[in-house]
Amino acid sequence: MAFRPLFSSVLVALGLLSAAPGHAGAIGPLVEQGDTVSVKVRVGDLDLNSREGARAALGRIHVAAQLICGPTPSPVQIERLSIYNACMKSDVDQAVASLDRPLLTALNTTHGQAYLRVARR
Repeated sequence: MAFRPLFSSVLVALGLLSAAPGHAGAIGPLVEQGDTVSVKVRVGDLDLNSREGARAALGRIHVAAQLICGPTPSPVQIERLSIYNACMKSDVDQAVASLDRPLLTALNTTHGQAYLRVARR
């Protein structure tokens, strides 16, 4: 019997655009500050109980969060980089928590900072 995930997709959302003045993300110009922005991430084709499926889901969630949080600021833009990192962590953590899959949560906890470092390169 094949594994059927409980969720076929998850929404990655950022509702605090107004908390980051001057950094509304890649979607920012399309919305008013304070609006909630969400990106649908499909995970129904993945086995979230397998390491490969959980990694693929985490990668998709990360890409969606980047769409919301915008491009990685330059390392010399310390304040913007701090806002970006907080945005990414919040959005990825929220999406992972909403799926409530132990392996996905463990990978996010273990490798969450590695994704942020890769995004900076």
